[in-house]
Parts: sequence; C-alpha cells; structure tokens
Amino acid sequence: MKAQPAMRARIGPMLLAGQVALTLAIVVNAGSIASDQLNQMLRPSGLDEPNLLSVHTLPLDGSAISPAQSNADLAALRALPGVASASRVNALPLGEEGWRTGVGAKPLGASGPAVHTALYYGDQTLPPAFGVALAEGRSLVEADVGDIDSTLHGAVTTALISRSLAAILFPGESPIGKQVYSRINPPLTIVGMVDRLQSAWPRNDMHENSLLIAARIHLPEAFYLIRTQPGTRDNVAARVAPTLLAVNPSRILDPVRSYGEIRADGYRGQRTVVTVLGGLIGALLFITALGIGGTAAFWVASRVQQIGTRRALGASRGDILQHFMRENFLITSGGVAIGGLLAIGLNRWLIAHYAVAPLGWYFLPAGVLLLYALGQAAVLGPALRAAAVPPAVATRGA
Repeated sequence: MKAQPAMRARIGPMLLAGQVALTLAIVVNAGSIASDQLNQMLRPSGLDEPNLLSVHTLPLDGSAISPAQSNADLAALRALPGVASASRVNALPLGEEGWRTGVGAKPLGASGPAVHTALYYGDQTLPPAFGVALAEGRSLVEADVGDIDSTLHGAVTTALISRSLAAILFPGESPIGKQVYSRINPPLTIVGMVDRLQSAWPRNDMHENSLLIAARIHLPEAFYLIRTQPGTRDNVAARVAPTLLAVNPSRILDPVRSYGEIRADGYRGQRTVVTVLGGLIGALLFITALGIGGTAAFWVASRVQQIGTRRALGASRGDILQHFMRENFLITSGGVAIGGLLAIGLNRWLIAHYAVAPLGWYFLPAGVLLLYALGQAAVLGPALRAAAVPPAVATRGA
C-alpha cells in the first residue's frame, strides 16, 4: 500500500514532462511551417504593387478583342489623371491563372530536362506597367513586338527573362543575347534580364521563373494593368470602369482590383495555414501552462504541512519559492530533452511525407527557451502561495 503514493508521486512529473515534450515537438514544427508560409507571403513579386491596378474584360459575344479595341481602351486609360502607364497582358503575377511551358538553353530534347517557366505576353509598354527593375541589358522596344493569335502562332523573337530563370538556364553567364527554346514558341532572343518577376502560381516551385515575351496576343479576354502615380491609385480605380464602358459599353467588366487584393487572393492558402498553426501553437501553450500551473497548485495544496515544517525549521520564503521553481525546471528539462528528439524525428517524417522545409537551427533552441519561460511563469503563482505558508501550519494535526 505504501508503494502507491510513491508511484503516484512519480507518475505526476512523468506525465507533466511528457506534456512538455509533446508540446515542444509540435510547437517547433508548427512554428517552422508557419514561418516558411509567412516568408512565402512576404516574398516581393518584382512589381510596383502599391501603385498597380488590374481590370479584366471580355466582349459580350465572346469574340477576340481586336487590336483597335485594345488600343482604344489603353489610350483612354493612359489619359486618366494619375496614370503613369497602362498595358495589356495575358495573365497576372500571383493571379493563380496563367500560362507556362518548359524551356531550355538548347533545343528541347538535345540535352537536359525542360525548366518550367511562366509566360507573359505584352508589348513594349508592359515592363513599365509592371514596374519591374531591369538588372541587365535593355527593355523592350516597339521593333521587338510581334503579333500572335490564340494558338500562339506568329512572329515572336524577343523576350525578357527573370534573374531566377536565367540562373538556371545560364549558370554563371550573362543571358543577354542568348536564346531560349520551348515547344510552343520559336527560339527567343533574350535582350534584358529583370531582377524579379513572380509567376501566377505563388505556391509553385517555379514561382520566380518568368519570360516576358514581346508579343501582342489577340484573345477573347484582356487583362489591363494600370500603374498609377504614387498617391493616386484609389482615385484612378474609381474612374477605370466608367472610362472603359464609355469606350465600349458592350462588354463584361470585372471589378477593378488593387494588387494588394490580388496578392491576398494568391496567398490565401498560406494565410489560412499560418492562422491555423498559430491557433494550434497558442492552444498547446495555453493547455501546457494550465497543466503545469494546475499540477503545481495540487502539489502545494498536498504539501502544506511539509512546507510549514520546513518554514518552522528555518527555511525562508525565498527557499520555498526556489524549491518549487527548481522542481519545475527539472521536470521541464526532462520534457525538453525528450521533446527535442521528438521534434527532430517529426520534422524528418514531415519532410519525407509532405515535403515541408527542414527545421531551421534556431527553432529548437527558441522552443526550448519558450517552454522553460512558460513553465517558470506557470509555476510562479503556486510557488508564491507555497512561500506564503506560515511556520505555524506545522503544528496542526495531520
């Protein structure tokens, strides 16, 4: 019978250490995943996002938008006060819908696998409308621009390339003057490299591989990209729809969107993951704190007479406080030792099955410090109550 209290005394700390271990393993990995998703959300697109607007339009009869119609639309948009540049493009960076293909530095099939890249088609006005920064070479000029139809047939010969794609196709070399080959376009000569231009798919591995092809493409729909002067975006946004409808009322016109809205839609999956994981981390830490605090409060209540006896024998309030704080520190130490191994094992399993990013070196130490701080904070209240137990308690009956 005497063994049962001793067994219960050992089981309590073991369960508490196990809770700390499990919390550490989950919190560290959840924090790592959330951090990776947050970093993706904060990646620069390469565009002048604060000053960009986009509007999508298509004719009521579903016919291709003619060059004359497109030119009239763009002329009207460029005439609006506050508009710095306007252009037509086949797809929007971060827009989740777009065109892509495999490309190579040599004719495909000659050597090496194709590298996937996003394709943007536009004339010489598109780079200024995007607001992309030119890193090398030159931008597009009117003489570069060809015309292609919806089947992508036509005379196209010139393109800009993103730095990310250039580094893959031409490692250690300048891409200027070199050719890029694909299955859907003739060989494209690279005349300029932009520092960054994200694809339409922010969660794809090829998110910064892009080709901006000098071509006017004739489709039943059009994305108009409008770059405004700083501080005028909202005023311009209110005038875009009336301006386009005045040019041609026989069309379907989607709401004008800022690039903040396009980015928010493109990264809504990552935002959901961060929110869910943040809630999970908060809940686990709260439950663990409750467990530590509740267990410490139980231990204080069940050892009041022992505490009073120690006080009667000369222990100070500080001695009692330190005893409970050290006791929690030792239990937490056992938990974080096991939890560290669990965290590493869980991360390797997640990498193997869900292709998550490897655990950063700083996440585990940060998690350990967090659990130590949480444990000490949670036990402080019960420890202070224990320190307040008077010596006279020792004289009371058991």
